[in-house]
Amino acid sequence: MAKFNLQIPITLSEEDGLSMTDSISTNVRQSLIMLVKTNPGERLWDPGFGVGASQFLFAHLGENAPSELASRIRSQVAAFLPAVRIEDIQAGTDPSKPEVLGLKIIYSIPSIGLRDTVEMSI
Repeated sequence: MAKFNLQIPITLSEEDGLSMTDSISTNVRQSLIMLVKTNPGERLWDPGFGVGASQFLFAHLGENAPSELASRIRSQVAAFLPAVRIEDIQAGTDPSKPEVLGLKIIYSIPSIGLRDTVEMSI
């Protein structure tokens, strides 16, 4: 079976040396998480890469913050993961954990019939 990319978190594998992803859905999910969690400028060779979702933690989460984050995610996905179509984005905090931003992204790749959801805490 074809191997696509390093499995995150990186672990050792007797077969490959380092564990590799062997499914498109895992590879796309990992790529989406990296895109959302990377701060702009963090990748030296591509300073425009990254949503910088953690920056929304330190800003006052006013009523425009979720739509600003969603807009940033959509524009970054269009630029760096053009085969992925964002279906829905939900962002918010739990009043009991205001230091954690919860994010749920529903996405698809129509050309291969993939539809999936990724949830993360930032």
